[in-house]
Amino acid sequence: MTALDDFAPNTVWICVQAKPGQPVRAKSELVRQGYPVYLPMQLFERNGVVSAKPFLMNYLFVRVPQRVDDWREIFSTYGVAGVLGCSLSGGYVSPVKDVFVKRIMAREDGGYIRLGLAEDTVTRSFEPGQRVVLDDLVDALVTERVDARRVMILVSGLLGRDSVHTVDIRRLGDAPAKPQTN
Repeated sequence: MTALDDFAPNTVWICVQAKPGQPVRAKSELVRQGYPVYLPMQLFERNGVVSAKPFLMNYLFVRVPQRVDDWREIFSTYGVAGVLGCSLSGGYVSPVKDVFVKRIMAREDGGYIRLGLAEDTVTRSFEPGQRVVLDDLVDALVTERVDARRVMILVSGLLGRDSVHTVDIRRLGDAPAKPQTN
């Protein structure tokens, strides 16, 4: 199996939805079938007990060829509920951008995703139309100010669709400057 950071040419990441409570099983079964799979995990504490859970609830990333004519192998895998942006009859699937998966991988420490709130951004002002990065992972656009601590953002094209989220401004950072072209 290919190392997750050595992406094979002519392959893309897709987002697979696991059945509730079965992302680890889905990962195991997909790996057994020969697919490179990335299931980001995070640690959490409840009542003094530290446990691991999937970072994105019931979602995992699977590396597949750019063109897949028959999705039955993935759809019939134990623990898999479906593929985001795809039906069993096939058709177009929206791949997940490599940069997004790499950003998640870069946040790992000891095999677990680490996220923290940047306290110094509490007094920052984000304006509508401003490009930002959420949790150092996702590029977004500020759409409006909700209150002193929250803004609404538009995340475009993540997992094949646009979505609007209300987030704490401590989770936001400045987007990298776009390279200038001459």
